[in-house]
Amino acid sequence: MSTSGDIVKRILGLVLATVLAFSIGPISSGAAPKPAPTPKIGAVCKPVGKIQVVGTKKYTCVKSGKKFLWGKPVTISSPKPTPTETPLAKPTLENLEAKAVYEFSRASVLEALAKSGKSSLVVNYLVGPNVSSLTVSQVKPDLQKAINLWGNSFTANDQFAVIWYVQRDLDWAAATYRSESGNPVEWSNINSSCTITFCGNATATKSQSGKFIFEQGMTLDINGWNRSTAVHEFTHLAQNKLAGQGQNNMPVWLVEGGAQFYGEAIGYYPIDASKTIRSGIHGQFSWDARAHVAANFPSKTLKGIMAEGQAANSVQLMKSVELGSWGSSRTALAYLLGSYATEVLVAVYGHGKLVELYQTFDTSTNWEANFQKVYGISTSTFYEKLTPYFQKMADEL
Repeated sequence: MSTSGDIVKRILGLVLATVLAFSIGPISSGAAPKPAPTPKIGAVCKPVGKIQVVGTKKYTCVKSGKKFLWGKPVTISSPKPTPTETPLAKPTLENLEAKAVYEFSRASVLEALAKSGKSSLVVNYLVGPNVSSLTVSQVKPDLQKAINLWGNSFTANDQFAVIWYVQRDLDWAAATYRSESGNPVEWSNINSSCTITFCGNATATKSQSGKFIFEQGMTLDINGWNRSTAVHEFTHLAQNKLAGQGQNNMPVWLVEGGAQFYGEAIGYYPIDASKTIRSGIHGQFSWDARAHVAANFPSKTLKGIMAEGQAANSVQLMKSVELGSWGSSRTALAYLLGSYATEVLVAVYGHGKLVELYQTFDTSTNWEANFQKVYGISTSTFYEKLTPYFQKMADEL
């Protein structure tokens, strides 16, 4: 509320402004300044080096003999405005723009990491005597991010053991795995597939006592493909913790594709800015899936099927990697298409919703009902909506 003193001040201010306007008004007409005249070539000027721009012509005062004269003008171009990049719109199932799906899915993971903070989970690292300390320094930070991301899913009583080894450590790794897990070594990848030149496979499992454990060969391939492995395997442990025995009722694409997405989102991002690592591993998955694709689509390639952009084909492909056997060719397709599907889910709905989906399996074995409950759409509808995205991703293969 204004006081009488405030009102008086405002009136005096208006009066003073009016007096000043009338007293100084005639001094300044407010007219725009006249533009400088165009220099006449050869006319005297000073000082030397003076520049005058008229429109798109630039005139310079130059020394000619003992005189300073205006030289011939030079045509200049107007500076072009710097283009501004249009902000990416958040993806929806109706608009799955490739760059937006990629960026928003990664942003959701980073946001979840920031909220979760540093996990207090204690992990027992069992490192073979011949494993390079440089490799450990590369892989361990990625694994810690996965631990931080999924840490809230575990309890303080949960135990973890990570076994890292190379080919020269195979006997040690086998003995350590048996000791830590109580499981037969055949359940692991600690075998002859681990060679001097490449030893990068891994498995995640539970010990007989309930300890979470995974083993991983630590000879990284030159393409960087298995920079995603540590995060991938820890995500499997998180799936198991959230879903319990219900993990066995998850579709293969959700189990393996989900783990692959998080492995790439953390292990490849942001080091793979050009997406060459991503393209390489996805191309390999496509190649490994040839037999399964041929069984479902005779005389067609996966790249060709995806490029056609037919919703019915998307549904058939995704349903072929739901439940059933885990043959190598079928699993390769589950890795690939499942990583795309998970990428879309996280980009559109966020990381938290996927956590909810995993949790539903702890109480329900009906995976399609679980999906409908969390996302509000049927699995078939979701598969159909993936079609335009699959069509764009065909370029990676």
